Order: sequence, then structure tokens, then C-alpha cells
Amino acid sequence: MFNLVVDDLGKATNLSVVNPLSFGLDEEAQAAIETWRFQPGLKDGKPVKIGAVIEIHFGLRGRLSLDKPRNELRQALQQLRNEPKQQEQGLKTIQKLAQKNLPAAMYEYGRLLAAGTEVPADPDRARDLLGKAAAAKYGPAIFDLVATSIEQKAGSLNLEGAKASIFDAARLGSADAQYFLATQYEKGNQDLGFEQNGERSLRYYRLCAAAGKMQCQFRLGESLLSRPGRGPEDIVEAIAWLELSTDQGDPRARSVGPRERANLSPQQITRVTTLKQRLVHQYQ
Repeated sequence: MFNLVVDDLGKATNLSVVNPLSFGLDEEAQAAIETWRFQPGLKDGKPVKIGAVIEIHFGLRGRLSLDKPRNELRQALQQLRNEPKQQEQGLKTIQKLAQKNLPAAMYEYGRLLAAGTEVPADPDRARDLLGKAAAAKYGPAIFDLVATSIEQKAGSLNLEGAKASIFDAARLGSADAQYFLATQYEKGNQDLGFEQNGERSLRYYRLCAAAGKMQCQFRLGESLLSRPGRGPEDIVEAIAWLELSTDQGDPRARSVGPRERANLSPQQITRVTTLKQRLVHQYQ
């Protein structure tokens, strides 16, 4: 999804990614948009610049074959939060999908075995499943293993290798890895070799915010509001993210969003509402 301004000639200008996809897809989408021509806005019968939001959809071959087990896993994880009978059914589904080597299911079942709550603890089996999920390039599993290594090995840790794995995990969809990188770039961390870089921080906050991570939505909103030279589109996007974070129960966002929203024009409020609907659709 991109924010942009359509100029009086119908060209797309000032493009910025609202929720990046990585894997080079953002660059492909932007290159396509820049070749398009749009109907400019009109004021008193004359063409004028106008703000717009554009969604780009990519189709993946073979996706339908993966959708069914992923939907089964999503439903099973939801069942774990319900009454005991449904919890039992959800657990059976996760075990079945893990046995079929679905990376996300191996990861989730491995976490259950490590925690020892819904099932008896089995650290060896948990490590085995997380390792298999990581080997299958499942981002959350990669980050969990790296985070554990960082915590346990300290001085003997291969720092460059760990950082490379975190970047891989973020690229492969780990919201926790994306959040970690966003925070490192936001303030800088010389011990881990991260220089302060606001734009990189925003990019990683956008990735995990688009995945529905509440903390990322809040920090992205705050970062956009404090962005040097922020523009009207930054403010609209910021409030949309803050309100989404509020909807998930973040008390910090609840105190910031309404104060900023009070300064918006009716047109901007409409754009916030529209943008929220598009963004929440991405991760629900």
C-alpha cells in the first residue's frame, strides 16, 4: 500500500510505502505506479494536486494449496484460547499439521512443548521442531532460535551471524524480528553494530505494524508524528496506526491518538477512517 500525490498532470509523485512487503515487491510496485497516469483532482474546473492511497496485490502460484492448512492452524490457535473441549481439538489440529511438516505448525507446537502449559514440557522435542521450522525458512522460528542464542551465549556469540539471521527472520515475516530491528535503528546500538537510522526504523515498524503487532503500531504512529519535516500524509497515517493500536488495547495510544485527531480537518478524518479499514484488513 502506498501514499502518493497525483499532480495536476496525473502523474504519481511523493510515493511512500505504508505497509511494505519486502522481497523486492515494494520496488516492483513503485516502478509500476510511476508509469501510470491518473485523473487529477479538480478545483474550480482546473486540475490540482490530490492525495491518494493505492493498494497493490500480488498473486502467488500454488497459494491455494497452502491456504487450507494455514486456515486450519489459525482456527486451531484460536481454539486454544477457548473452552477446554475446543482447546483439545485445537491442540490435536496443531499436532496433526506439525506431523505434516507445516513450518508454522511445527513452530507453534514447538513453543507449546517448550512452555509446558497446554502439553507436558519436552525441551528436546521443542528444539527439534523449532530447528526444522527454521530450516524451512520460517521467520518466527529463526528469530526465536537467534534470540535464545543471544541470551545464552553472550560473549561467545557470533555477532555477525546472529545479525544476519535476524535480518533473514525479518525478511521472512517475523514480526518480533522486525520490531527488534526497528528499535535498534530508532536509537542506535553500538554494541550490536546498529547506527541510528530513522528511515530504516520506520520501515521495520511498518512491517510489523502491518502484521498487527500492537507495539509496532504505537511506535510507528509516534515516530511518524515526530518525524522531521512531517507532512499531512504522515499525520493521517500516524493517527490511523495509533487508533489501530488503541483498538487492540494499548493504553499509551489511547492517550495520544485523540489529542492529535482533534487537530484534523473533516477530510483528514475521513482519510484516517478509510486508511484504518484498509490496514486492518491486511492482518485480520
